[in-house]
Amino acid sequence: MAENPLDPEGCLRSLAAEALEWARYQSLFPESVRLMAVANAFVMLGLLPETRAEAVLADHKLALEGMDLGNT
Repeated sequence: MAENPLDPEGCLRSLAAEALEWARYQSLFPESVRLMAVANAFVMLGLLPETRAEAVLADHKLALEGMDLGNT
């Protein structure tokens, strides 16, 4: 994988943090779908290894569970 100065993992983590903020005030579903779509796109484009994208999504899930949002 070529080195990318834009840091795709950092970008994905930033989107995950933004989705957590949305979860406090609105429906989480659209933001979660967007986050998963971006993660999949980064993997398909070769910008991020699948294992790293999965790790970001897993961290996001744990953060959501920590917010006690139920089955949102």
